[in-house]
Amino acid sequence: MSDETRLPSLEPPKSNKQQSSAKNTAISLQQVLQEERAALGGDKIQRSALCISGGGIRSATFALGALQGLAQLGILEKFDYLSTVSGG
Repeated sequence: MSDETRLPSLEPPKSNKQQSSAKNTAISLQQVLQEERAALGGDKIQRSALCISGGGIRSATFALGALQGLAQLGILEKFDYLSTVSGG
């Protein structure tokens, strides 16, 4: 990834002494989204997400099986985002 598309670091704030010599890296949400789009190839490419939800061991086991099945079929790698909540 080139320096132009790299998102700002999430490191803890620097001390006052360090801040005076460091440039301000705070950016808006809009800038973050623009940089993310650029890093992912722009708006021309349609993105997809796999979202898994549920609670407990049964849903987690089901989700694992679904992920393994998608991976075996070569489909899992086609998703750009993976989101899970609770037991998923």
